Amino acid sequence: DAVVLRYDAAERATRQPFHRDEGLVSFNVPLSRGFEGGGTCFEGSGAVLRPPQGRLLCHASGMRHAGHAISRGVRWVLVVFLVSTRAPQLVRR
Repeated sequence: DAVVLRYDAAERATRQPFHRDEGLVSFNVPLSRGFEGGGTCFEGSGAVLRPPQGRLLCHASGMRHAGHAISRGVRWVLVVFLVSTRAPQLVRR
């Protein structure tokens, strides 16, 4: 499964709250430039990861994470979820 997320500072759509994805593995690919802030923050680490446009960030879907807020511009991110019909989707439990 996949989704394209749009964050827009002018419309106050700037972040995603902490959550878990449904799947085994999640892939985030930044599609845009020209915004300030943004990135992916993992609960407990405090670090915000900001891969450059077109680079892949991969993580276990069950890890709690958030879309860090942007302060200016528009940010587009492609998120792809690896799911399985044979392996248990532990995040759903």
